Amino acid sequence: MLSSRFQNHQLLLILLLCLVFCCFLHAREVSVEYFYQPNCQECREVNQLILPEIREELKGKFTFTEYDLSQEKNFLLLFSILEKFHDESNAHVYMVVNRKYLLGGSKAIQNNLREVIQSEYEAVRTDSASGKDSNAIVLPDEKKLKEKIRLGTVIAAGFLDGINPCVFITLIFFMSILSAAKVTRKRLALIGMIYISACFLTYLLLGLGLYQLLSFAFYLETLKQILNYGMVVILLFLAGLSFRDACRFLHSQNSNDISLQLPQGIKNIIHSLIRRLRRNAFMIPGIFSFWGPAVTLLESVCTGQVYVPTIMLLIRENGILTSWFFYLILYNLVFILPLCGIFLLVLSGISVLSLASASRKQVVLSKILLTIFFLLLAFLLLYFQ
Repeated sequence: MLSSRFQNHQLLLILLLCLVFCCFLHAREVSVEYFYQPNCQECREVNQLILPEIREELKGKFTFTEYDLSQEKNFLLLFSILEKFHDESNAHVYMVVNRKYLLGGSKAIQNNLREVIQSEYEAVRTDSASGKDSNAIVLPDEKKLKEKIRLGTVIAAGFLDGINPCVFITLIFFMSILSAAKVTRKRLALIGMIYISACFLTYLLLGLGLYQLLSFAFYLETLKQILNYGMVVILLFLAGLSFRDACRFLHSQNSNDISLQLPQGIKNIIHSLIRRLRRNAFMIPGIFSFWGPAVTLLESVCTGQVYVPTIMLLIRENGILTSWFFYLILYNLVFILPLCGIFLLVLSGISVLSLASASRKQVVLSKILLTIFFLLLAFLLLYFQ
């Protein structure tokens, strides 16, 4: 009887030790959480090309949990993780390793997942301190590079859009009307600030609308691919036209030879609006509420050649919380810098005719820069897809 009880106790003790040992082993495994969307091209790449190799190579070194993002609870879980990491990427697939590493997109997963799992496994197995904060945000090198490229692209795009001949010609015409009206210097400064503020807010709101519209379209995988490759083709076409414009204008010095400019009908409407503004004695409320926004929206037919593809680039690399809004504000601040410069020059006494002459001399340079930038945007849309 005692022997039987002793054997039972031994058996329970062995089972308990086994359980503890299994928990110990489990605790020493690396935890990988996989968040995916059904019918997602990137997810299929991860499932078919990336995961099988990693599972075979690192077998027994990590536990794997899948989360279907079409289920609300899984989406909310991912959202909370993204908030913790302050991550605002717009990827369709994510890997989270030990709640310390966040990899978004198939390229980041392919380039970093194997190394991250192996690193975490070695750190746990050797029971050595890795020297990293467990709550630290670990960004892959590729993502850091994208952040730098995105910032530089937004600044360059805003500046090139600001020196676009479409904007310059309209502004110089506006300034000529102001000069002819013999507006006082103080009132000229006030009109300039109001007009530029109206341009800034209108262009920003236009960008917000385009961002929301395109973001919705990008949630549909097929439509996203169509838009992306379609924009690449359009950018290559615009690059060709811009380069041709530079060559034509260099030889003829005739603005009628330029293809990428405001249609004559829209120019006439803008000139009519500005003349009507003069007849209304340059009323400040009207400049801010009607004339400024109307002129900016009409100009967007031309300036949108840079604005729209830049917004598409932001959507591909951003999209959940606030960072994309910061980039839109930055774009528009850089966009109005040349406008501010022209108003300051006029206030300092530079004649409008001198500015018009200087702007004509910069047409070829601006067209060459736009050509390079269109090609760069096309490359970035392909590289970051």
